[in-house]
Amino acid sequence: METINAYIQDFAYIISDLLSSIFLYGLGGGIMGFIIGCMIIRRAKKRGTFHRSNALWSFVAKCNYLVLPLAFLTMGVTQGGIYGAHNTAEGWIEQTTTPIIDYAENYLPQMQSFCNTHILDKSNASLEDAVIASNPSAASGMKGSIMTSFNVLLLGSFLDVVSPTGGEIAEPLVLLSQINLAKLDRNTFEILPASMRAATSFYFAGFYWAFFVPFGMYFLIMVSEIILFKLLTKTTQSSSTSDDYYVSDDLNYV
Repeated sequence: METINAYIQDFAYIISDLLSSIFLYGLGGGIMGFIIGCMIIRRAKKRGTFHRSNALWSFVAKCNYLVLPLAFLTMGVTQGGIYGAHNTAEGWIEQTTTPIIDYAENYLPQMQSFCNTHILDKSNASLEDAVIASNPSAASGMKGSIMTSFNVLLLGSFLDVVSPTGGEIAEPLVLLSQINLAKLDRNTFEILPASMRAATSFYFAGFYWAFFVPFGMYFLIMVSEIILFKLLTKTTQSSSTSDDYYVSDDLNYV
């Protein structure tokens, strides 16, 4: 019962930590995004960026005064919340892998003794035989069978980290006999949190892009509309100048 209560408390702590991080980063991102949006709108209003000659077009363009701050607010909230979850996940990785790395570093002397005694013993045909030979009395029964399987799995994972070829490609006993454990240090096992952080970043990248794309599309449409208006304005002004020029020529001719 105590174990279940401990698991429930740990789970509640993880959820509360995650939600608080999402809320705080989302709130900060939303405030920052809203301020940036208001600053852009203020500057655009001074320059008359959204003023159009056509009444309907001018009304549609001036909707950006409302939409733009809300768009920046929404993007800040979503991106901030995702970053909060991402940051919390990386913090969990650091907290959970540090004890594992400490254990692996302290386990190296025992591993060296195991390799010298049982791995190099030609009578052991497999990694499981070597594990059983290291402690025959503890390998009997269902509990012993489970522990043997766990130790074999642990050694296979160890090979995946320290072996350049990986434990699945070559014979595990051969790999273990060739590895010089004296050259291994803490940096060797730092591969674990590094690979987990890379996988986490790849996972959250999809969420970053999924919430950024709608904002990017809106921003692109807004900028395209402004550029189109400026091009049409220049074309109209050029046409007016040409008409005035022809009228002036006609008057001079008369």
